[in-house]
Amino acid sequence: MMKKFVPFFLLLIFTLGDFDRGVAQSGSLNWNDFNSAVNAADDNGKTLFLFFEAEWCGFCKQMKSEVFPLDSVQDKVEEGFIPVSIDIESDEKIVYLNQEMSQKSFSHQMRIDATPTIMFMSKEGEVIGRYRGFADDKELILLLDYIRGGDVENVDFADFKKRNSDGPQN
Repeated sequence: MMKKFVPFFLLLIFTLGDFDRGVAQSGSLNWNDFNSAVNAADDNGKTLFLFFEAEWCGFCKQMKSEVFPLDSVQDKVEEGFIPVSIDIESDEKIVYLNQEMSQKSFSHQMRIDATPTIMFMSKEGEVIGRYRGFADDKELILLLDYIRGGDVENVDFADFKKRNSDGPQN
């Protein structure tokens, strides 16, 4: 009886393990390529959400696996943003302000000096704001609210955060 039970038990473990991985992978942001995102922004008035990353960036991978798959984050991004992943080392071509360039060149032009960096951009190519480093779900949602609030020029994120965060500040 034990010999019959062990293979069944192992099969069950491997099946459930695959199921868990599938759920985690299926619930990420709907990443767009840069050129499509710019066209979509023209059509729907949403802000570009540019996530600058690199293959070797551990915090980038952590955000992609732990923060972006959360329903609360996905809902907030979907409300007013078009997410685009930019690989700071990629030679893949994009068109920015009618100039073709690699994602790598674009990253240099945007002065990206750390990953992850999140940059918000209007459909006209104007940088609205940027955030360097890892952001957990609460920080990211607060950041998205800040950008959507439209008062970026008059209130810095630290002040916005103090007024809108729950609990003590670090």
